[in-house]
Amino acid sequence: GYYYLSLEQEPPRPVLDQPAVIEYVFQNGLSPRQQEEIRRIEQMGFVLGRESGRMTLSAAQAAREGAADRVRCAAAGEEECIGQLFAATFNPLYSYLPDREELAGAIAEKRVYVVFSGESLCAALYAQREKQTAVIRLLAVSPAYRQQGLGRQLVQFYHASLADKVDAFTHWVDLHNTGAIRLYQGFGYAFDSRRANEYIRV
Repeated sequence: GYYYLSLEQEPPRPVLDQPAVIEYVFQNGLSPRQQEEIRRIEQMGFVLGRESGRMTLSAAQAAREGAADRVRCAAAGEEECIGQLFAATFNPLYSYLPDREELAGAIAEKRVYVVFSGESLCAALYAQREKQTAVIRLLAVSPAYRQQGLGRQLVQFYHASLADKVDAFTHWVDLHNTGAIRLYQGFGYAFDSRRANEYIRV
């Protein structure tokens, strides 16, 4: 549901029948008003669950990278295994997980990239376009195939596929996920001023 609250009102403590998350997006640094808004969120029983920052890269920088040999566009019929990998990797409270129909549409538009070893899905990247910006929605590597550079290969392929179609690449990353931050910084990504806190109530 939606709750609209002015700072003059005493915040309600809504009755919830399932876990809920409030995403609070802001620029670097919090103004006094924003600090008060966050205090109100906490009075409603929400606690800080995740802190994220947005990283960006120009398409001109990304175009210098070549495509990776092991990566290909996903094919129709692979929606189920891709969805299972994403569901096993990401907490649904913080990450919007696409359903089969959404994945099928993204696969048809060549926005899902995969690495297989035989019949086993090793890694997948799901991207979207927002006007002239490409966005990584989800990138997952199966635990059995980590530390093999597959995340880097997926990002290389993603860049090579879209660099001539967009002006920039961007995505959100957990500020405590140092491995992901190192991966993206290796391509030249840098944090911009956008931040997001996600407050959870279970």
